[in-house]
Amino acid sequence: MIRTQIQITEKQAQMLKEMSLKNHESVASLIRKAVDQFLMAGKPDRSVLYRQASAIVGKYTSEQTDVSIEHDRYLDEGFGSLDSDNFNSLYLLFDYLKNQFDFIVTISHIDKTRDMVDQIIDITKVGGFSSIRYL
Repeated sequence: MIRTQIQITEKQAQMLKEMSLKNHESVASLIRKAVDQFLMAGKPDRSVLYRQASAIVGKYTSEQTDVSIEHDRYLDEGFGSLDSDNFNSLYLLFDYLKNQFDFIVTISHIDKTRDMVDQIIDITKVGGFSSIRYL
């Protein structure tokens, strides 16, 4: 076996310890089993992913009547207030998406997300026109 280090959230560590005690199995063994399940699952069929995504379209409602206009502001409010545990979950989500798809496009005003992506395209408005830089 190869020894390695990983970082997990406090909640994940707590849940693993509880499961370890309950099942009389080491935390390392539980993590190895989870990694095996992840690796065995592979990438799901793209049509399945599209069906899953389509199933949630229109499923949720909001009392806000300006979401189509103010969506950037609402997303900034949601992502801008992430604590470290929830931000770690966002990092895991990005990692998951990168493993599931050939490419993903994300638009964000949050500087921390720059560490989560492979390529950054900076778009700024200059004199009424958009300026694009590849960083």
